[in-house]
Amino acid sequence: MVFNFILNRVYYPFVKYRIHISLIFLFLLINVYTNTVKQPVLWPIVISFFIWHFALYIFDRAYDYKLDAINQPQEAILPGERRFFIVLSFILCLLPLFILPYAGYSVLAYLPFIPVTFLYTYPVYKNLRSKNILLFKNIYSALFIWTLPLAFVAYFYSTTTQAFFEIFKTNFLGLFIYVMVGEAFWDIRDVDGDRTQNVRTIPVVFGVLATKIYLLALILIDLLVFGKTVSDSTVVYCILIIFVKPQSPRWLFHIPPLLALYRFIAPHIF
Repeated sequence: MVFNFILNRVYYPFVKYRIHISLIFLFLLINVYTNTVKQPVLWPIVISFFIWHFALYIFDRAYDYKLDAINQPQEAILPGERRFFIVLSFILCLLPLFILPYAGYSVLAYLPFIPVTFLYTYPVYKNLRSKNILLFKNIYSALFIWTLPLAFVAYFYSTTTQAFFEIFKTNFLGLFIYVMVGEAFWDIRDVDGDRTQNVRTIPVVFGVLATKIYLLALILIDLLVFGKTVSDSTVVYCILIIFVKPQSPRWLFHIPPLLALYRFIAPHIF
């Protein structure tokens, strides 16, 4: 009973708006300054890209509320909330155009990401959407939503002398693979609803078993290519990949991002 209360009153309301996902992005933005370029954090830049990231996920959740009602009813935005969150996503997306100049920074490196906010979800031609195209959905998320914004911040809003490609390859290629894993992992959760809505994800086209093999192969590539040690997060991810099914409880699929968020927050608490 206590577990159900926490699940329904705390857990699902928190993950409903993907706050935990954008908080991870916030910590990654801070990490760009503290570890990648090793200079003081430029908070107007961090705040601008953080609210852009949140705007993107809010728009996606609001626009696709009907699909979410099938795939994840406990987390779906309600029809009465939809208009508010679509308007909110536009406002949040435009705010950096005022924050950055006010703080004395150029908006040029931010401008390319404004269309990224909406092109992930909104149909561009005859109901064709980025997130409906096999594999392109995963690459779009890993590249345009996660790694390129961080690389842009590191290159355009810092004093680094490194070339852009060198920054991306050295610091964000591993994250690109990690996001590719996360996207396909979540697609396992949504396979039944995606199939009915003709959303061509990897599990829909190739099946859940093939998707799991693909995910484990990506993790192995990440470990071998980047020389990473097997961490507790890797072990948890592998266990989940092996045992989860489309019918598994929805909360299980949020464990990896919540674990990543905990790893960012824990050093500041303990």
